[in-house]
Amino acid sequence: MTHRYIHVAREGRLTIVTIARPEAHNALNAAAHEELAEAFDAFAADPEQWVAIVTGAGEKAFCAGHDLKQQASGGGMAIPASGFAGLTSRFDMAKPVIAAVNGVAMGGGLPSCWASHIRSCTAG
Repeated sequence: MTHRYIHVAREGRLTIVTIARPEAHNALNAAAHEELAEAFDAFAADPEQWVAIVTGAGEKAFCAGHDLKQQASGGGMAIPASGFAGLTSRFDMAKPVIAAVNGVAMGGGLPSCWASHIRSCTAG
């Protein structure tokens, strides 16, 4: 599956999901939310994948929350049924999700960290 706002890599039994909008401090627009929801749906459904790591591209931000520029331009604040970043309302996730927090986590980016099972902060 091709994604525009995230990258998904698989290394053995590990799925690595990277929010790929460093120019916007990895803020999530509606399409990015949907891509993340799809990625975590696929991870949850794949018995060969045991652990997921979610992180942000670049060195400044894990996730700056909702894309306010999209909202200001009339794009609204669409969030999938599985919650912000496809995680915050996903209460049935039976596999561990690790948030590799590599910069600021603001707005909805912070609950996205909380929704993971383990958080690892690498920012200085």
